[in-house]
Amino acid sequence: KAGAVAVSDDGRPVKNARIMGEAMIKAHYAGLRVISHCEDLDIINGGIINAGKISRELGVKGMSRTSENIVTCREIQLANDLEMPIHIAHVSTKEVVTLLRNAVRHGVMVTSETAPHYFTLTEEKLLSRDADYRMNPPLRCDDDVQAITEAVVDGTIDCIVTDHAPHSAEEKSDFEKAPNGVVGLETSLAVTLTQLYHTGRMSLMKIVRMMCETPRRLLGIEGGSLEEGNSADIAIVDLNEEFDYRMSVRRQLLNLKNFGDIINVPLPKKMDLEEGKVFDFLCETVKLGNEKEDYVIGGDALLNSGFKPKQPFNYSGFNFSNSRMLLDNDSRVYYLKKVDSEEK
Repeated sequence: KAGAVAVSDDGRPVKNARIMGEAMIKAHYAGLRVISHCEDLDIINGGIINAGKISRELGVKGMSRTSENIVTCREIQLANDLEMPIHIAHVSTKEVVTLLRNAVRHGVMVTSETAPHYFTLTEEKLLSRDADYRMNPPLRCDDDVQAITEAVVDGTIDCIVTDHAPHSAEEKSDFEKAPNGVVGLETSLAVTLTQLYHTGRMSLMKIVRMMCETPRRLLGIEGGSLEEGNSADIAIVDLNEEFDYRMSVRRQLLNLKNFGDIINVPLPKKMDLEEGKVFDFLCETVKLGNEKEDYVIGGDALLNSGFKPKQPFNYSGFNFSNSRMLLDNDSRVYYLKKVDSEEK
């Protein structure tokens, strides 16, 4: 009733298998899904990056992959024995991929997700001692990246998410003391398009399913459709716009050539929107500096791309304000202009 769609132990993983099993049962009958952060803190024991060659070279304590593997195995076994669903968060190891593939094949009610950095980056990035590349679970090895990619492509992994966990430049300034966490919202779609769509490994519709439709379905969240009456939670993307993503305010996936910018894209001639719902609008493109009081496209995807408005406004889904986006003078941004019923 309060709006919760799931429960998770992210940050404070459940140690006791009995308690986790009880949570799975109670959550299921309450209409909630359990999202498991598969980590054994006793095994981690203060580690900060993947345990292996790089951690030894840097002389820092590593995070054993056994931590993620063993708790994932426990969750799958609980789901099988209790016949209850479980969702495995941010998969990062090849061993977990094998566990998931076997479980799915045998009909266990387990679903899973990963994030773009786990099928894009490896622990080699940590050689720079840049804490922006520290996250939990950590970046792994080449074999893990390959296994995660294959699992995403073949459908073993159900969802692509961001695992968005931003921290300030000050917090990330000390490599060994910095908190774990990576910025993901601004780059998730662009990196996924670059790694999977533009390489021909995955269709655009499958990417949409994994990043939008399946997460909504698993969590029971309405939307993801342009049907009349649905929430106008829409991202408009140019699939072929190429840009360099660089660290201007403590970004993580830097110096990557990414496709999928959100400017210079055609809008439908007419879209129905009203308080986040559908009613008639006509669309037009305006140059920056135009004096018309048009309505800027909102939406989390646009603002999280790095563009900022001159003043705060409500940007949940499509909401409207006279605020304008701060873009370069040569850039174009798309606005919606409200029209009277006589002009429709």
